[in-house]
Amino acid sequence: MEPSGYNIRTTLRTEDIADGCNFIVTATPSEKPLLPADLLRKGTHITAMGSDTPEKNELDPRILQKADIVVADSISQCLLRGEIHQALKAGVLEKERILELGNVIVNPDLQRTSEDQITIADLTGVAVQDIQIAKAVYHALTGENKRP
Repeated sequence: MEPSGYNIRTTLRTEDIADGCNFIVTATPSEKPLLPADLLRKGTHITAMGSDTPEKNELDPRILQKADIVVADSISQCLLRGEIHQALKAGVLEKERILELGNVIVNPDLQRTSEDQITIADLTGVAVQDIQIAKAVYHALTGENKRP
């Protein structure tokens, strides 16, 4: 990734992650929050994809409370599992604030409007979306724009 202009560092300390990153992807099987809300800085985007059961929880639920935009791959599914589920259970997120990924993609008015906004994408796993994303990445990398 460094030849592409990315600065890569590894760490085991969440303080380093929150302090040094404005794009965070979580993909763990954790059942206890790994990233506390008080460490999050303005302008951070988090894609949380490890919490795909009702028990799993990677983020402090207050992160979703603090976020300007909260996106679910599937609202109905995220009500039952993942970070959104945990934030609703903790009473720190209102269901009405949750946006569905497909709507955010097609409607620029629902997307980030400031570099200071905190945004969260809770991806609990929707197979048809995963397949389409994989196809888009494959076509982008290979230069193929044809549909199979």
